[in-house]
Amino acid sequence: MIAEINNKISKTGSNLSDRLEDQFTGNFFGNMRYLPFNKGLKAILLECISPKDTSEHKEIVKLIEAISLESWSEKVIFWKAVNKAELDVIIEFDELIIGVEVKYRSGLSSDDEVDNSNLIEQDIESSNQLARESSDLVSLAKGKHCLLLLFADESACRQIYNNVLPRDILSGIKFGYVTWQDTLIALKKLHNSPDVTAFEKIIIEDLIKLFEKKGFDRFNDFYSKINGLSISRDVFWSFTKNNEIINFNTDKIVLSGVFFEFKM
Repeated sequence: MIAEINNKISKTGSNLSDRLEDQFTGNFFGNMRYLPFNKGLKAILLECISPKDTSEHKEIVKLIEAISLESWSEKVIFWKAVNKAELDVIIEFDELIIGVEVKYRSGLSSDDEVDNSNLIEQDIESSNQLARESSDLVSLAKGKHCLLLLFADESACRQIYNNVLPRDILSGIKFGYVTWQDTLIALKKLHNSPDVTAFEKIIIEDLIKLFEKKGFDRFNDFYSKINGLSISRDVFWSFTKNNEIINFNTDKIVLSGVFFEFKM
C-alpha cells in the first residue's frame, strides 16, 4: 500500500514484479509505524544493528536509547530524493536523523532481482550508492547526528559492509546494517513481550508471517531443541527429538564445546 501511494507501483500493478524491494520496504516500515517507537522499531534497532564489536556501535546504541517516543509516524518519509540519491526511508528525530537503504535480497541497485549471484561485481556500485546517500543525509541533518543503516539479507549485508571503504561514508556519519533474519528473530521476541497489546500483536504477527513467507526464517538454536543424542563410531550421527530422527552422514565433524558443526 505504501509503495503504491508513493507511485512506486503502477495503478494496474503491471510493474509489481520489478518493485518487490519497494513493496517490502513499505510493508515493513509502514506497519512498524503503527507500533509505538519504544516498543517496536527502537527495540529492533537496539537488538539488531551490527556489527556489534565496534566503538561506533556503542555510540549508535547511545543515540537510539536516548529517543523515547510513542507516536512517530509523522517522522517517517519514504523514498525522498535529495541531491545525489534517493533514500528509501528517512526517520527524523529531534537529535538524530536515520537514513535507510533497503535491499530485499541482493546488493544491486534499487530495482534488484531476487538474486545474490553477482554481489561481488556490484560492490563498487553499492559503495558508491551509500556514499551518495551519506552525502544527502548530511545535507538534511542540519546539525543533527546522522545514522545510515543498510537493511538487507544477511549475506548481502556482510558483503556490502565489508567492502565499503571509510572514504565512502562521510566523516561523522554512523554506519551499520540490520539483517532481515535478525529482524525476524526480534519480531518474535516482541510478539512474546508482556507489554505488547492484543492489537499490536496482530501487526507483529502479520510481519512475522511476511518474513517467514519471504524465507528469512533462519535455522536457529538447533542444539537446545535436541533432547537425545546418539553417536556411532563411524560417520553416522543421529539426533532424536520427540521420536523423530534426523540423520547426518559426514566424515568431517567439528566439535566445539557443546556445539556441533557438520561439513560435507
